[in-house]
Amino acid sequence: MKYVPSALFALTLAASLSANAAPVSITNHSFESTVLADGINGVGIVGWINSTGGAFNPRIGPTGHFTNPIPDGNNTAWLNGGGATQTLISTLLTANTAYTLMVEVGDRRDNVFPGYQVALLAGNTVLASESSLQPNDGFLTSTVNYTALAGNPLLGTALTIRLTANGTQVNFDNVRLDVSPVPEPETYALMLAGLGLVGFAARRRSQV
Repeated sequence: MKYVPSALFALTLAASLSANAAPVSITNHSFESTVLADGINGVGIVGWINSTGGAFNPRIGPTGHFTNPIPDGNNTAWLNGGGATQTLISTLLTANTAYTLMVEVGDRRDNVFPGYQVALLAGNTVLASESSLQPNDGFLTSTVNYTALAGNPLLGTALTIRLTANGTQVNFDNVRLDVSPVPEPETYALMLAGLGLVGFAARRRSQV
């Protein structure tokens, strides 16, 4: 039974890593800072740098801007052929860390969808991006994943979220960024070995 301590360590480590995913604070993540009446849009987005957009409270229904309710709150962001960025000055690219950026991307019922990009940057460098969804009168979740390893030359650089519309008009809502630790290669190998011992022990018990 000498394998038990290693197996228990592996299980504890795996559980700890999954539980340690933490959300990053994003200013005005759902674009609700500006109060707007139904069907009204504003210019500019609180907490974001943008040149061709603003907050928007769309009308909902068969003859509205969207047939079904938007993902979060009353407002979305609207962008016409430009981008909106937010630099997270307290969130630096860190070694052995996984980043998951999620954004709801919307296509208005009364509009031809022009395409978009959701990107995670460190400084001016794009770490990862996504641009493949076709929401079609609604919203779909864009997910961008990036893992920073030791030795990355951008470590210590503040992260930036960038939303881009390729034309008129793309809507965005409910921006989230989760951060979770990733084990170093040696620790990961130990965890896999421990989990293998757990499986071996289970097979031994089933054969007895």
